[in-house]
Amino acid sequence: MNREDLKEQRIDQDFLEDAPTDLLIEVAAAKDSWARAVGAELDLIKAELQRRAEHELQEKNVKSTEFFGETNSYVNVSYAQKLEVLNMSAVKALLPEVAAEKISVKPAEVKYEFEKTFKQALIAVITGDYSDEYTIEQIVDGSGWRMDHSQRSLILKKLKGEYTKDRDMIRKTLNNATLDVDVELYLINKAKNWQLIQAFFPMENFEEWAGELRKYITVDETPKIELKYA
Repeated sequence: MNREDLKEQRIDQDFLEDAPTDLLIEVAAAKDSWARAVGAELDLIKAELQRRAEHELQEKNVKSTEFFGETNSYVNVSYAQKLEVLNMSAVKALLPEVAAEKISVKPAEVKYEFEKTFKQALIAVITGDYSDEYTIEQIVDGSGWRMDHSQRSLILKKLKGEYTKDRDMIRKTLNNATLDVDVELYLINKAKNWQLIQAFFPMENFEEWAGELRKYITVDETPKIELKYA
């Protein structure tokens, strides 16, 4: 059997027990070669999906969305955010009360770890991804979703500011598996971020303070795709 045939070989316990060692080696080589080739093709497909994802996010002016396949497959699209501190001393001077509690240094390496919600608030400040223009209640009420009072209350109670979880929760609550909620969740995330910012950072002369902070911290945003299928 050649490697093209061997890559299709079904592997079960009987085959593993009965096959001679030289055949197992050939099957392993065939499977490995096939997996590498498929992996390279998959990387190309993901790179193209990532390119389209970036265009879609920019076109719709949102942070998260989704693409659907022809059957039971889809891709979650979002931005992966990497926060980098350029001057920790300056950052701590701007955050004298919370830095010690929310930022830790890993021993033997210059790497900072941030408490999860504090990091989310910090990234929001650096990227400007926040807004106090509308409350979450106003966004939900202005969404146009067909909902009764109990559904509205449940949605407001369960919103977390996390795209995938919030999308699935809203669709389940409203019994609408294809409801487009991208814009509403984008606005809700901005409002949620503003709530976090108020919890951690000084509100007096906030924009001036935030401008100073942006001199010492950067956030790199890269489109991220997550493939899902049944």
